[in-house]
Amino acid sequence: MKKFIFNLLFVCLATVLFISCDDEIDLSEQVNNVTYKVKTDSEVSFIINGFHGNNLVTKGNWEHSEKTKETFAMLCISCDSASALLSVEIYKNGKLLKKQEGNSFINVKARLK
Repeated sequence: MKKFIFNLLFVCLATVLFISCDDEIDLSEQVNNVTYKVKTDSEVSFIINGFHGNNLVTKGNWEHSEKTKETFAMLCISCDSASALLSVEIYKNGKLLKKQEGNSFINVKARLK
């Protein structure tokens, strides 16, 4: 019985040591492929507020992909039409992270890391 308990303690200690020696991942250097998609049910113009420091005016469906080391992805959309339905999707490496729909104004933020 003593031998069994000793072996069990040895296995537990070895497991803890191997797990704690894992290399830590530096998330600040992680690069993600982020895709933003905006869809609308009508051909209204909308503004993408503060996109890379600028206001981008467009209409119809819009899509943009980029590689980034940022921690968050954010998209802020506004539209003059209260009846137009806007849909915003944010993807990280092809996987949908966040989806939001609304009229007139949408602010979507997704954590990347």
